Amino acid sequence: MEIKGFIFGIFNADKTPPHLGFTINGKCFSLSHSKMGCGIDASILHRTIESKQIPTLFVEIIQSKESDIQSNIEITTSIFGEYKDLSKTKETCITPLKKSLEQIINFTLADCNVIFDVFNRCKEEDCELKYHQMHLDYMVMAGEFKMEHYSIKEVKDRIDKLIN
Repeated sequence: MEIKGFIFGIFNADKTPPHLGFTINGKCFSLSHSKMGCGIDASILHRTIESKQIPTLFVEIIQSKESDIQSNIEITTSIFGEYKDLSKTKETCITPLKKSLEQIINFTLADCNVIFDVFNRCKEEDCELKYHQMHLDYMVMAGEFKMEHYSIKEVKDRIDKLIN
């Protein structure tokens, strides 16, 4: 799968809550409990998902207006540069993703606390969403794949558990 455009990565999509990352034109951005990944080549991410067999859902955001990819990468790099990891903040992995996306697609996501909220807002703003997956075939084919809804409290509890 070629990773182009604006794509959310939902890693360990079979778990609640999953981990989130964002790819812009082949450059990956992610903030976890222990580190920040900024501008990593998507082929490295793809190899990691493949070698570790990580169940991953990709959601491509297709917006109606054109945008400057290089400028979007610079915006996202700057926003992610404000973070080191989640152990020293009250934020979650979705925070820098929302901030980046707000500037790139120019609508507010401030009240979006989990990924489902972000996707709903994108649909409200007439963005098309396309879905791709890796290592979820067994669940999709069996008709068993459902992402469980989760709360911001569950996300913060998970981060606390990973940190402590």
